Amino acid sequence: MSISVSRITIYPIKAFDGVSVPEIAITAGGALYRDREFAFVRPDGKYMNGKRHAEVHKIRATFDSTLLLAEFSVQGETRTFHLEEQTSDLEAWMSAVIGIPLTLQRNSEYGMPDDDIATGPTIVAENTYHEVATWFDNMTIDDMRGRFRANIEIQGDDLPAFWEDCLYDESPRHLPFRLGDVRVLGINPCRRCIVPTRNHLTGEELGMKFKQAFVERRKTTLPDFAESSHFQDTYYRLTVNTIIEHNQAGAMLRVGDPVLLE
Repeated sequence: MSISVSRITIYPIKAFDGVSVPEIAITAGGALYRDREFAFVRPDGKYMNGKRHAEVHKIRATFDSTLLLAEFSVQGETRTFHLEEQTSDLEAWMSAVIGIPLTLQRNSEYGMPDDDIATGPTIVAENTYHEVATWFDNMTIDDMRGRFRANIEIQGDDLPAFWEDCLYDESPRHLPFRLGDVRVLGINPCRRCIVPTRNHLTGEELGMKFKQAFVERRKTTLPDFAESSHFQDTYYRLTVNTIIEHNQAGAMLRVGDPVLLE
């Protein structure tokens, strides 16, 4: 079976919209270049993200080719800021929109993922999104992309839903595989937070209704090859967390790259 990378999505500012790119470099810290490089931080030191602030879902963000010029749209207002050159102006504007003081922080080496150990990209099979969308009324693959926010989608002829569940092993072992020239270590299936229960464009929440339906279907569709020990606490898991070793800084990951198990 031929399996390849079908989509790469970068999220330059944590919690905001992503950008689909044809290729991306690996940073010195093993992250994808510009992915979650920036994040707004609250006075208590915690991230301003979708977990804590549902109103962030209503803010649309687009980026130029450098991924440093950001245009934000909310409630009929559109503002553009350069993330390096207009940081103070952006902090003041976003603080007013969200309603609390915010500072913009940056980490160009590791990014600012929720899991500070698995700093590599999150991975999912495109058919997984298609399958999960069928579990809910009037949802599409783009709804799944907005809710689960994986960095890398993979596809192949007759590639089954949840194929990505073969990319991790029993903890603490890490499972090696390749995305083109990039060697990746699969860690575990990502435990999900409240964000997937919300409409990614409006913040409208299905809450426990979404989570319960997801858990029931995930349990009954879990592939035989999935390492079940990761699901002992909950089946509310989707996409695969990874590590990219630091010696691969500068390597390129491209749409069309083959996915190869080692």
